[in-house]
Amino acid sequence: MDEQFKAIGGIHDRVVEECAELIQAIMKSNRFGHANYHPDRPDSPNWKEILDEISDVRRVIDEYERLLRKNFP
Repeated sequence: MDEQFKAIGGIHDRVVEECAELIQAIMKSNRFGHANYHPDRPDSPNWKEILDEISDVRRVIDEYERLLRKNFP
């Protein structure tokens, strides 16, 4: 996730967006192959794109969980 955009929008929107990006990365990898890559990012194979998206989802889920636990103990 680009640092300049990480706090833009509500947490709900960011969770949904990051999950959608993970789904998209998984589907592209399934369709085109895990070792293949996007033409604009030849140093980043599809399997790495999935791992990057998993990290983004984990980060935003952790943030969401902290917010829920704080507001609904």
